[in-house]
Amino acid sequence: MKFQVLSLFSAFVLAACVLVSEGYLLWQARNAIAALAQGNDQQKAANDQLAKQIEGLQLSKSRIDALFLRLSDSVIAPRGVSSLHVGQSSSSNLEGSAIEPTGIGAFTQAGFVVQPLRVPNGEMSVICEAGTANLEFHRLIPLLAEQENADLFLYFDKVVLSRPASVRPFSNDPTYLDTRLTIRLLTSK
Repeated sequence: MKFQVLSLFSAFVLAACVLVSEGYLLWQARNAIAALAQGNDQQKAANDQLAKQIEGLQLSKSRIDALFLRLSDSVIAPRGVSSLHVGQSSSSNLEGSAIEPTGIGAFTQAGFVVQPLRVPNGEMSVICEAGTANLEFHRLIPLLAEQENADLFLYFDKVVLSRPASVRPFSNDPTYLDTRLTIRLLTSK
C-alpha cells in the first residue's frame, strides 16, 4: 500500500510539474505573441505613414515635372516672336560692332538686342537701349541685379516690363516678358 501511495503521489507531482511547465511555456508564448502583435502594430503604423508620404510624393511628382519642364524650357527652348520693338538709332547694332562695352556682354549673351543711343554732348558715358522677349521674370531679375552689382559704372535709367498681349493674366504657362532697358555706362572718353 505504501508503494501505491508513493507511486500515486509521484504521479501527482509529475502531473503537477508537467502542468506548471506547460503553463509557464504558454505564458511565455503569450508574452512573445503580445510582443509580436505590438511590433506588427508599430510596423503597420510606419507602413501607413510611408504610404501617405509616397502618395504625397506621387501627387507632387506632376508639379515637380511641370516645374522642371518650365525651367528647362526657359533655358533651352526657342523663344517666341517678340512684340517688342527696340528704337532704331543711326549707330550700328552692338552685336555687329567690334567694340562692345564690357558691361553689355552679359545682356547680349542672355538674349537682349542691344543698340547704342546718342549721347548728349559733354557726357562721359555710353547709353544703350536693350530689349528682349526671351526671359521670364525669375530669370530677368537676377540678371539685372548681378550686372548692376558686378559693374560700379553701370546703372539703369529705365526698366520697362510688360506681359505680351497674347498671354492672359494669371496664366500658369511660362510667360516671357517684353523687356526694355536703358543702360548707362560711365566711360573715360
